[in-house]
Formats: sequence, structure tokens, C-alpha cells
Amino acid sequence: LGGFSVMTLADRDIEETKRSDTPSPYRSLYCLHDAKGEPRYLEGVITIERARHGKAIGVRGVVRDITDQKLAQDALRETETRLRTVVSCAALILFSVDTNGIVTLCEGEGLKSLSLTPGQLVGKSIFEIYADVPKISEHIRRALSGESFTASVEIAELILDIRYSPLTS
Repeated sequence: LGGFSVMTLADRDIEETKRSDTPSPYRSLYCLHDAKGEPRYLEGVITIERARHGKAIGVRGVVRDITDQKLAQDALRETETRLRTVVSCAALILFSVDTNGIVTLCEGEGLKSLSLTPGQLVGKSIFEIYADVPKISEHIRRALSGESFTASVEIAELILDIRYSPLTS
């Protein structure tokens, strides 16, 4: 793997752990390349066993290949970034509420037309925020009961077309 052996890296981590006052376990992450030149991500976890007076008397270590997990996390982060970019540039509002009507997501360029900023409504009750717009409460309750539909609502002299879709697990 790229000129390094796993044992060389483990030895280096063990020595680093012995020298430092870092609490055990010591975690490390390495990106090495296999014979095909493909990246492989290895996670090492080393625990130094110490005598009562603090002297190192043993080592326990595990190295595991976390390539699939790391690549999945990177892909998810990239997808989230792209989605956030699209939502923040498009004249739309993307929002979600939990089963109690608490806003859990509120993003999009369209928020400016309502004098709002991304995330401003997160943690607040949609029922309280738009108490003066009864259709919003009615529509949210319909969506929370499992119905998908599109409806127009007037808010602050704007007419918004809203697509309601319940999130199911």
C-alpha cells in the first residue's frame, strides 16, 4: 500500500501514543493506495494498557478498512453541498416540519421575498409563525396526515405555490 506497511503505520501510532499524554484510545486515519492506485482509507485504534503507576505495559490495536464508509460520507457531503447551492440560488423555498409542526429546515433564495434568512425559522412552530394564515395550518395538518398535494397560499401580498409531501420512513 503506497510504500507503507500497515505495521509501519501502526508502530508509528503506538510510539506516538506512548510519548503523548493523549488519553487512550488513540485514533488515526490514513489514506493509502492499493496496487491499482486506488485510495484505501484505514482507521487505526490503539489502546495502551498501563500499570497503576502509568508505565505502558501492553498495546491493543485494531486497523480496519473504512474505504466504503469514507467514500459514502464524501459523496453525501458533496451531494448536500450541491443541493444547498441549487436551493440557495433558485427562487424557491425548501422547508420541512416535524410531526409537531416545528420547522426543521428552511432554505432558499425565495426567503428574501418574505424578508427571511435561511434557517431563521428553524426550531419555531409553523402554526405560530403563520397563525394569521389559517390555510397554512390546514395544509400542514393535511400533509402530516399523509396527503401529498399542491396549493396556493397568499402570504405578505405574495402568492406562493406550495408542494406538500409527507416524509415517510
